[in-house]
Amino acid sequence: PQPAQPSRQHIAGHYVNPHAARNHRIVARIAQQCELRFFLSPHDQGCRGKMLDLSPKGISFTSPATLQLNQIIKIQSPVLQATARVVHCKTKRARWDTEHTIGVSFISVEFTRPRGTFVSVAA
Repeated sequence: PQPAQPSRQHIAGHYVNPHAARNHRIVARIAQQCELRFFLSPHDQGCRGKMLDLSPKGISFTSPATLQLNQIIKIQSPVLQATARVVHCKTKRARWDTEHTIGVSFISVEFTRPRGTFVSVAA
């Protein structure tokens, strides 16, 4: 007999989103609003953005700048520094502004706080 495969819930532990089947996410996102800058090349001055949420696998943020699917960017924020791949960019037009909601998947990431970013324990 073959050994049983661990479930996705078992693998992901405490980060499992209970609504994963409905919204196609295994890992829950945590609301995290802060300013960030992202860079398209090493000599780029950077573009501003505002982080919306965060997971161990990626973030979503808004920006007036648009990005292309699969584009590689560098991100700096008070919460993390990362290299990431763009997985979606949705445009929202308001009366005077155009804003883009961008989702990225981390290629590499370093969190500012080495502990407690996703899990906290209270006594």
